[in-house]
Amino acid sequence: MSNETTDFLRRLELENEGTLEWKTYAFLLQEHNSRIITKGGLLYIVGGKLIFEDFASERPINRLIGSSRNTYRKTKLYAALDSITALQPVARRDAVRVLQGKRSIQQLKSPHKFQRLIDRTVYAVHFDDGSVWFCEMYDTGNLDSFLPRQEDPNTKAQ
Repeated sequence: MSNETTDFLRRLELENEGTLEWKTYAFLLQEHNSRIITKGGLLYIVGGKLIFEDFASERPINRLIGSSRNTYRKTKLYAALDSITALQPVARRDAVRVLQGKRSIQQLKSPHKFQRLIDRTVYAVHFDDGSVWFCEMYDTGNLDSFLPRQEDPNTKAQ
């Protein structure tokens, strides 16, 4: 790991007042002004919280056409680990449908083998208040080992 990376991770620990226990690069899918947007950033666990934090980056195409994105607004989402009720793999297309309001969260099913071949898998992180984050994670690793309780979202009483 480079010194720059080590310094960055140390700064995250200081900002969040805890030890970085788990991390991965992730894309967060969100609805914004009736559009689905994807933000790349770091999904990590520190101090008993799951945190998604994006970072400003310039797309190479903007340099080519002479445009710059000066409307960047940082996204930093926090959730207590004990508020997470399930981590569910879903097809990206289904996650987008939920965000568009075309499907309910309760209708989500884990993708079958064929869906995994034709569509990317994202993870629905379900919370006890009924909300959900949709994250396409580079590596889920042992994330579920940090989650205190897990329900199978496909078998919840409806």
